[in-house]
Amino acid sequence: MTLTIGDVRNVLNIPDKEELSDAVITQNMTSAGIMIDAINRGGASGPIVDEAKLRLASYLSYLSTADHIVHDLPGEIDQDEHRWQPTEDVIVRERSEKLAALKQASDEAIAAMISTFRRGRRPMMGSARIS
Repeated sequence: MTLTIGDVRNVLNIPDKEELSDAVITQNMTSAGIMIDAINRGGASGPIVDEAKLRLASYLSYLSTADHIVHDLPGEIDQDEHRWQPTEDVIVRERSEKLAALKQASDEAIAAMISTFRRGRRPMMGSARIS
């Protein structure tokens, strides 16, 4: 499987390029590939390696959005009432919970990959960590 920007967007459920740019995802896919290849010195292969790269790229990409300071809310000021009136629904994301869940999924995929070359058998979910 070749990892794509669309794969990462699907995991994150962020289709909007304005919220998360393709360039950011591409950079994080590259970083994830390098990191997973370095961890995978034992020679695991197949879908578990692709899964580890996908999960780590997704975590890193979402982490890149976690420090956004400016959030432009869609709306306008009602001139008669002098109040802010939303013009669209606002997407609210609980970033800390999602980051923790993405990190756990990444750690588990990496642990499963490692277990395939350490034990020479099917992957078992564990707790390998990326610092």
